[in-house]
Amino acid sequence: MPRRIDPEVDGIHPLRMDLSDQDWDRIDEYILNGRGDATTQEIEAFSDWLYDELVARIQTHEGITTVQ
Repeated sequence: MPRRIDPEVDGIHPLRMDLSDQDWDRIDEYILNGRGDATTQEIEAFSDWLYDELVARIQTHEGITTVQ
């Protein structure tokens, strides 16, 4: 039987809900320029957000939710 999830809660990295704007800027600076620091969990949360952002931009059909 397929498992059903709420993609707004269960379909995202849990840390994404806890990071502040300053945290996102710090992680972005680390990934793009190698300056500062970021934990593995923060990088995974950033990667999760980036995947969702890219999928939303290239999505070709309305109303489809892509869950990793």
